[in-house]
Amino acid sequence: MKKIVIAGAGATGKAAARLMNPNRVEFLGYADNDPDTWTEPDGSMPKHWDSSDGRMPVFSVQTAVELKPDEFLISALDKERARAIAEQLKVCRFYGDIVQLHDINEDFDIRSRCLRDLAERLTDVQGDAAEVGVYRGDLAWQINELMPERDLYLFDTFEGFDEADLVTERAYALSNAEAGEFSDTSVGDVLCRMINPIKCHIRKGHFPETSEGLENKKFAFVSMDPGLYEPAFAGMEFFYPRINEGGIMIVGNFSNTRFRGVRQAVRDYERKIVSEGEAPLKMVPLGDLHGSCVIIK
Repeated sequence: MKKIVIAGAGATGKAAARLMNPNRVEFLGYADNDPDTWTEPDGSMPKHWDSSDGRMPVFSVQTAVELKPDEFLISALDKERARAIAEQLKVCRFYGDIVQLHDINEDFDIRSRCLRDLAERLTDVQGDAAEVGVYRGDLAWQINELMPERDLYLFDTFEGFDEADLVTERAYALSNAEAGEFSDTSVGDVLCRMINPIKCHIRKGHFPETSEGLENKKFAFVSMDPGLYEPAFAGMEFFYPRINEGGIMIVGNFSNTRFRGVRQAVRDYERKIVSEGEAPLKMVPLGDLHGSCVIIK
């Protein structure tokens, strides 16, 4: 059985750990350059370590090398940062295999594959499509291609996270998100990627205000990927009741350990509808690096 250490104990590293095949891989733990993430001398996890992250140990890079794993999986998706970590491993005299997660991530994507299968299942479901949290349109263009007959409503500030949504994030320590993060995009850049742009309707601005005028719409598919609690909860409140039976919602960052507000928003919404006599949400995790889950209406 191959022994692996994941270099990087952040959200991407933890997502990669959840994809490990326990029949083939012995996961030894994480290596990280941040001392605040390291396992305490008594074996306990750092105080800030969320229990949902699991209890695998976190070591310094040098300590992890001394465990003599067969392979290091570098979880950094930024190529320059990943290259620096690979050099650090060589300095620490690691002579085993070094695998770059960004190489795998660029070529394979579970969410995109799942979207194609889901699109086939929606053939007989009436309604439009929507996405909250478009960013650069990586998923939006695929929705537009796979569901060309549906109107596609695209909700985003196109200026990054809104300061108004960060109040809750900070008050409940849901993330370390900053205003303007993910602002390196534009309406024009997104529309240029669309296969059938005439069916796309840009709703630029703060959600849920940008949903005004769509109260009577019905939807077959919704991608919910705003990253923060407030727009995620508002998105659930607006879209879930308007999804036709058999319709589907994909929620990004549901199990992402950096943006914990999304999972909390979905859970809070579920508690709300259950208290009102509705059935619990039918959720299926995808197990992808986006931390996505599928909700079936």
